[in-house]
Amino acid sequence: MNLQRWLAVFFLMSGLLVFALPAAGQNLQDRDKMPEMADSGALSMLDTVLEHNNHLQQRIIEKLKTMAESTSETEKNNLAAELERLDKMLSSSRQDFERIATGVDISLFAEKREAPFDWKDELVSLIKPGIMELKHATQKTRQKADLKEDLSRYQELKPIVRQANDHLMALISKTKSPRLKDRLEKLVPEWRGQERQILSRLEIIQMQLSELESEENPSSNPLRNPSNSFQNQGPVLFVGIDRLYRGSALAESGLSVSD
Repeated sequence: MNLQRWLAVFFLMSGLLVFALPAAGQNLQDRDKMPEMADSGALSMLDTVLEHNNHLQQRIIEKLKTMAESTSETEKNNLAAELERLDKMLSSSRQDFERIATGVDISLFAEKREAPFDWKDELVSLIKPGIMELKHATQKTRQKADLKEDLSRYQELKPIVRQANDHLMALISKTKSPRLKDRLEKLVPEWRGQERQILSRLEIIQMQLSELESEENPSSNPLRNPSNSFQNQGPVLFVGIDRLYRGSALAESGLSVSD
């Protein structure tokens, strides 16, 4: 009886394995096909976006022709507004095309804006010499912090731009559309240049950081030894500020500082 029970369990488990193994094999096959399906979907979207871009370009050309032939100022103004709207749509659509083609967020590669001019910071440069010595050390500290921030940013971008180039080349090799392939190939120089630029910036930033660190000397750093800056230069600084204030006040009354 026990033998029959064990045989029944054995055949039951065998039957389950027969059904389970093909399912597992099918899952593995489906997993292998996932990147290929993703590329196929991307190519389909790119073809749709490219068609949309061509349609927008054709509409822009038609509007320009109509504007050139029009004699009505009102119509020309309306056409100009329409052209501006179409141009924005085309620009946005081209960004979508590039985002799908590279598979990355292209806004990550937008250059950071330069810091705005600060007149207060520049005014400090007029008050010498103690403030200037402290400012110089502060600028180096800020410069080092900015370089480290840039270094971290470019280190994050390095694998992303590599992924973008790999994704772009994979789509070029798989597309069967000559028109789409031509458009994708036009993106290659730009993104290869983007990768070279990031690698170059990384090298330059690392060199600049090395130079700053080699120049650092605690004994000559006024931030670590503030008495070097203000103990000797303090009286001159305050006399200069006092004279500047008195001169401003006396100028209003028509007198000179010497009086």
